Amino acid sequence: MITEAFAIPVDGPPIHQPPVHQPPNHPSRISKPRIDGPPVHEPPAIDSRSSDSHKTDSSVSDPLIVRLIHTLNQMDPDRLGRLYETADQNDVPFEQLAIENGLADERFIAEAYANHYLLPLFDPPSDCPPPIDVSLCKVLPAELCCQHLVAPLSDDGQTIEVAVFSPDSLLLADEIRLITGRQMRPFFTTLSVMRKLLAVMYGNQSLTQATPPKISAPPPAGRWFSEAVEHGSCGALQPPAARYLSELIDHVLGFGASDVHIEPAVQGHRVRVRLDGALDEFAPPSPEWSESMVTHLVSRSQIEVADIDMPQEGAFQLCRGKRQVDVRVHTCPTHGGRKTVLHLTDHDSLPSDLLSLGMRELDRRILAKTLSAEKGLVLVSGPTGSGKSVTLAACLDYRNDHRTNLCTVEENIDLPLPGVNQIRIRPDQGLTYSMALRGVLRQDPDVILVGELDCDQTAADCMRASSSGRLVLSALREANSVGCLGRLAELNVRPANIARNLAAIVSQRMVRRLCPDCKDPHPISAELAKKFGIDPNQTMYRDIGCRKCRQSGYRGKFPVFEVIRVSPKIAELIRTRANPAAIRRAAVGQGTRLLRQAAIDQAVAGETSLKAAFATFGTR
Repeated sequence: MITEAFAIPVDGPPIHQPPVHQPPNHPSRISKPRIDGPPVHEPPAIDSRSSDSHKTDSSVSDPLIVRLIHTLNQMDPDRLGRLYETADQNDVPFEQLAIENGLADERFIAEAYANHYLLPLFDPPSDCPPPIDVSLCKVLPAELCCQHLVAPLSDDGQTIEVAVFSPDSLLLADEIRLITGRQMRPFFTTLSVMRKLLAVMYGNQSLTQATPPKISAPPPAGRWFSEAVEHGSCGALQPPAARYLSELIDHVLGFGASDVHIEPAVQGHRVRVRLDGALDEFAPPSPEWSESMVTHLVSRSQIEVADIDMPQEGAFQLCRGKRQVDVRVHTCPTHGGRKTVLHLTDHDSLPSDLLSLGMRELDRRILAKTLSAEKGLVLVSGPTGSGKSVTLAACLDYRNDHRTNLCTVEENIDLPLPGVNQIRIRPDQGLTYSMALRGVLRQDPDVILVGELDCDQTAADCMRASSSGRLVLSALREANSVGCLGRLAELNVRPANIARNLAAIVSQRMVRRLCPDCKDPHPISAELAKKFGIDPNQTMYRDIGCRKCRQSGYRGKFPVFEVIRVSPKIAELIRTRANPAAIRRAAVGQGTRLLRQAAIDQAVAGETSLKAAFATFGTR
């Protein structure tokens, strides 16, 4: 127990003494230290959107702890450098190695950090069990707490008090807010107290994850980015930037996010990730190294760093073990500086064939039969982000064998496909879709994929290719299948040509998936049941929200499909310029399930809610 605050001499303004945390319902477990100086204020709840919690300083080239602790500040620079390098290689806080190797006192470290950041100190009696509610272990995942050495202390429904060992853990404010829906209020504590908290809450899980390696321990496999690796002209990342980017990628992949936005701010950069279609804040990087971090990403993607006045794009690949993630980088000049967007493609999470797309059996059989034909045009439609590229890749996989010559013409090769000849267009060098397609036709192809029908000439070339004995696959950004017919007409394709060559249209949209851990059964109203033909006794599900889904009620998305086979009847309607409603009725009459109905069926199956289905397709 601390009876008097220990002041650590540092350069700069006077240091305020840290208050000691007194958990609720335990008034006698912890006593306040005697504090000489200014009054102690209530510790603030950390919110990276409005605070400087990211300015931890603990993992820059001259760590804060080295400046605060005299014994470390007087160490031989070479030995200190090796210690810091080992801590980073083993992905453990520098402070842990300093304590484990007898180089610093854990109590001095905790007090120094509490003083420096003006945060309270959690220091329960060493001869008593920690004064905490063990049920709090359900609030935060064991893996998160044991990996980052944090532990929940109390939760009042709005603010969660969390014990932290290293200032780097302050970067978890946004992640904890996403998991719990509460603001984080941190309290510094010692390593021994932290281990006791983790052991009480999580048992044996904490023993294997929270024990730091000695300096001689071999580094584990485990980072997406490493500061020790040079990447051509982009140079090596600073250690905190490598750690930050690795945690960011893990966060994005763990929650199934698709894009990372790195935007210039007044100080440093703002970082947001797109989760389930909506942008959400992520803890920002330190202004001390955020610009060099962005420069590294841009350089690594083969983008010209000096040319910041033009929009540019590039790509690179991340590998960890057998897992592979493609990162496409887009930059654009803004008033405050260069804005960077990272689009991530995790190959492990993508469906690879028709069976894994999630189509209903009838739709899959229709598509498979169409793909087995020697010629014709198959269109896949949907807005950006609906999964058209994945569906087209699955279609190619269906025809991928040693007897078939598969060729693609794409703007960006996001999905490398073994056994497929993929060509990337370069409009700035004159290699357009139309020119590349004409070149491919001289390569004796059986199946051709054209990334997008972007102009009249490309549409005309695709029609000619399909009529000359090739199966052609392509995409359009239309909301539904029938809308593709209007788009082809806008591209000056004659109705008779469409009717003769078009074999099938696949339209798809993404729908939010209910969180399986918190979805709540509820009855459907008689009005909705009657309107949409649902059994009034059918149990439906609605969103509630829990920590696993960040209180949203949903976790991830899945596609719904609308597949129209162009039968002789529909071909005749197209040729005679029938109105879209008539074509739609004919499609339904031959077994087509429209997109909205597909989403409603998934709601009946418990995969999504009617609210999510209506948000995507409306109620009319």
